[in-house]
Order: sequence, then structure tokens, then C-alpha cells
Amino acid sequence: MNSASGGSGLFEKRSRHPQKLLIMSFLIAVTGKGGVGKTTIAALLIQGLIARNCKPVLAVDADPNMCLDALLGVSVEHTVGGVREQAREIAGKAWLLGFPSRITGNENRPNAW
Repeated sequence: MNSASGGSGLFEKRSRHPQKLLIMSFLIAVTGKGGVGKTTIAALLIQGLIARNCKPVLAVDADPNMCLDALLGVSVEHTVGGVREQAREIAGKAWLLGFPSRITGNENRPNAW
């Protein structure tokens, strides 16, 4: 199933024009109960895609126990949870400073986020 370009053929599709190669993109989500091997399967899938030169690959680990980075041998600068908490903190400060009321004219502020 190899293509003329030397790729794996898994994510390639020939167009009507012989000189053009269409690259297909996919969104893959791995879900399920805890302890069933989701992180291991995700790491193996990512490593397989990279080994087949299907790049770039974006992997998002939304698990609070996050260990996908360790399985892939990479370091993580930011986590999904950390970014979410930063956004909540910034939004909370905006409410305290009265930005929503200045923009909308609404003086009502929520009791809790």
C-alpha cells in the first residue's frame, strides 16, 4: 500500500491531478473507564503515526493524572488543567475590576464561577 512518494499510504489519497497528493487529517479521541489502558493505547498510536511520518501530530492529555508525556519521552510546559485555571483566574480578576459592567452596562456580577 505504499505510494509513489514513499509514504505509508495510510493517510494519503491521490487526486485527479497526477502531481498533487492530498494529505488527510484525522481527529482521534481515546476514551473509556479508568485503568483500561487509554494512555498506553494513545501513546502507541502516536508513536505509530510518527514512525509512519504522519506529521505533525498534536496530542492533548486531558487526564488529571497526565502521564502521556512520560510514555512519549517529552516534557510538558503547560497542562490543560493549568491553562483552564489561568483563564478562570484572569476572568475572575476582570469581574473584580468591573470590566463586564463597563462593556455591557450590566452591574450584576455572578456570585461564583
